[in-house]
Amino acid sequence: MQQASRRRTAFGAAELGKEPDACGTLVGQASYPHSGRMPAPQEMDKAMKLYYITLSSSEEARKVSRALLEEQLAVCTNWFPINSVYRWEGKIVEQTEIVLIVKTQDGYREELHRAIGEQIDYTNTIAEISVESINQDFLEWLDAEVPAVPQKKRPEKFIPVLTDEG
Repeated sequence: MQQASRRRTAFGAAELGKEPDACGTLVGQASYPHSGRMPAPQEMDKAMKLYYITLSSSEEARKVSRALLEEQLAVCTNWFPINSVYRWEGKIVEQTEIVLIVKTQDGYREELHRAIGEQIDYTNTIAEISVESINQDFLEWLDAEVPAVPQKKRPEKFIPVLTDEG
């Protein structure tokens, strides 16, 4: 019987006989190395976001992906073709489009819109999707590659300021 080989994933966790996909996710992985389970949403330090983006071609998806990765606005992207039927200027249109999925930190919406707009010049879908939970190894990889956007601190309590003028 052949012995399972030890491989190191993109996250640094040694796994027996598991192959990471293009973004480092272990194919067939049933548990998560740190705790043996996926963390609950309240256990996550910060929110990860996915963006569902429609484009006209694989070449556009490649250009947008590389721009986002070079600017450290994303940790990984995936794209694939889809068939779309939609209304445009009063007509029903059917065509093939490309869906680009972007994996990133919370807080990069405006920067993503800017970077995508620098690559294309037409109306497309850029939909933000909140992630309820994510495996810890992926979150660690995301944190290592894409800086977290500092969250604005809210005041502890609103206290109105009264003046003699009003």
